Order: sequence, then structure tokens, then C-alpha cells
Amino acid sequence: MTPEIIEGMDSTGIDALLGQLDPRISLEPTLLHLAPRDTRRLAAIGDTHGDWRSTKAALAWFLEAPDERAFVGLGDYVDRAPADCPAGSAVNALYLLSVKAAHPERVVLIRGNHEAARRIPVVPHDLPREMDEKWGPDRHRYSRLMGLLERGPLAAYTSSGVYLAHGGFPSRLLSPWTDRFSGGDETLFVELLWRRIAATHVPGLLPRSAKRNSRRSSGPPASTCSSGATIRAWPASRCTTIPASRCIRPGRTSAMVGF
Repeated sequence: MTPEIIEGMDSTGIDALLGQLDPRISLEPTLLHLAPRDTRRLAAIGDTHGDWRSTKAALAWFLEAPDERAFVGLGDYVDRAPADCPAGSAVNALYLLSVKAAHPERVVLIRGNHEAARRIPVVPHDLPREMDEKWGPDRHRYSRLMGLLERGPLAAYTSSGVYLAHGGFPSRLLSPWTDRFSGGDETLFVELLWRRIAATHVPGLLPRSAKRNSRRSSGPPASTCSSGATIRAWPASRCTTIPASRCIRPGRTSAMVGF
């Protein structure tokens, strides 16, 4: 399944695809521990916002060796789609969900605030309009797609000390820190989806080896490739950046992380 195939489907095909995805996309916990078997490297990309061309380019790395790699989406897959990506929000979301369904243990789709639009409204929210214009008015079709996106976690972490979320950390941490993610109260929801990460020390997140190599800062170090895309490496053990050849559209943030 490619985004081009999805974009070319009629309403019957889209409804059939949603029906195929429904039993294959599981509800995941608020905080997910990433530990896929035999995986040494993980790629993450965020805020693709209907840009299925960038999503396809980022997923190409994962699909080269899906049994050895992992892929994490950092949210905001829909709304504000670029002009060169027809029906961008819906196609981007359906493409990501299709890859997730094929590799459920190795692909994680963390929710962003645009995937939570039915709980906390966002502006713009173009997805329902896009779907109506492309496949005809049908609120049930929109609800089915949003329901699948809402099954993703709000945050994830690896044993090497990498924390991934669309927004930030909870402002009130418990011991162990993972306990704060149980319950899913409204404050936690807002902080994980909307809050910007600042310099935050999370006791117990980084293993000792990673602590020695990490630096506290207001954000991860960044470098810019010739294409203009921003590449960020999180302060954890064995982090590497995606090579310049992997850069795609400017403004899409991505990184490659070692487990």
C-alpha cells in the first residue's frame, strides 16, 4: 500500500481499507515502552501535517529492513497539508496506519494535538473537509479514521533513556516517573500534547551510561542538511542523526536513535 494508491481510491475502497485496519490497530497505553525484538535503531518524524510525500520518504528507511528497525511518528499527521499532497491529511494518516497494521510491534504512532481534535479542538482542523471533498460527505468515515488515530499512545520511551512525545513531560512527576502516566487525566493530556519541553530532569529515565553522556538543555542539539530539514538527536546513548540524503521537506523534524 502506497499513499498514491490510497489517494486514487474511491469512497468504497476507503471504507474497505478502514474496515481492514480496524481489527489490526490495537489500543495502546498512554505511555508505551519501546522494546521491539532484535531492533538496534529507531527513526522518528513529527509534524508531517498531511505531507505524505515526506512520510513516504521517512518510512523508506524503515521499510528497507523492517525486521531490524523501528519507526515512531511524533504526532500531528493531519491538517495544514501542502498543496502538492492531494487529500493530504487523510492519505497521510491512512498510509501511516497501513504500515502500522503491517508491522504493529515496530511502528508506533504517538498522538499529537491534531489527533486529539475531538477532545480538545484545534484550528485549523482540515481533515473532515478534505475527506468530504475527496470521497463525499460522511461523518462516520471521519469518525472511523479519527478513532484509529486515537488508539496511539501519548508518549513512549526506550530502555536507553529516549523519551518521545509530541509535547512535553508531565509537570508533576511521581516515583517511579512512569506512574504519572496512569489514569489519563485532563492535565496530563494537555501537557503531553501541547506543552513545550523545557530543561527537565526525569529521575530514573536515563540509564547510568546515558546520564554520563547527556547534557541538560532547553532542547536537543540540531543540525541542518542542505535541503533545509532540521535534524535533531536526543541526548541518550548511541544517538545518531539521519544522513543528509534522508532529508526531505524543510520543517519536518526527524532523528535516528540507537537502542
